Amino acid sequence: MATQSRTPPRRPAPPRAAGWPGTIAAFLGDDGWSFEADADQTEFLTGFACAAGTIEITVRWAPDDEILSVCAELPIALVDEGDEAPDDPAWTVAAGPAVDEITDFAIALSAGLPAGAFESNLDLGVVQFRIGVLALGCAPSRELVRNHVWAAAQVAERYLPLFQRVARREIGVAAAIRACYDGEPEGD
Repeated sequence: MATQSRTPPRRPAPPRAAGWPGTIAAFLGDDGWSFEADADQTEFLTGFACAAGTIEITVRWAPDDEILSVCAELPIALVDEGDEAPDDPAWTVAAGPAVDEITDFAIALSAGLPAGAFESNLDLGVVQFRIGVLALGCAPSRELVRNHVWAAAQVAERYLPLFQRVARREIGVAAAIRACYDGEPEGD
């Protein structure tokens, strides 16, 4: 049975713009990322499949603020008690008390990361990893784009299985944090 993805179908990217948008598009294209860009080329959508699920990535350039940010969305649905869960078996659902545990795990895990942070985006009902840089006056840099895209991808992929186990309430927050440092958790 085919699963439906929340990832929009990919269209060919528009011609590359100059500056940061052009640098982002060039990196994504040259590095093999299939992507879609908005009309202003300030938001680029891409993603990848890993063993634990599909991670969607958004690369944003905020020209007025000169901020490059990357957001990796994990396939974890945060659902209030009584609300309908997504009808997609590729997504792990956290409902009721598990939402609080996911939020606690995101906060605790982020405290130990050297850059970026996980968050429970309750408005969207998803778990995200965000990383960014203030690029005031910096020349467009493929290396900076690469480092942020790959950091978001690798961190999201590394911790997705633990978020899934916390969401399913197989392990608690303390066991998940221990697993970040000690290996596979056995439970609380």
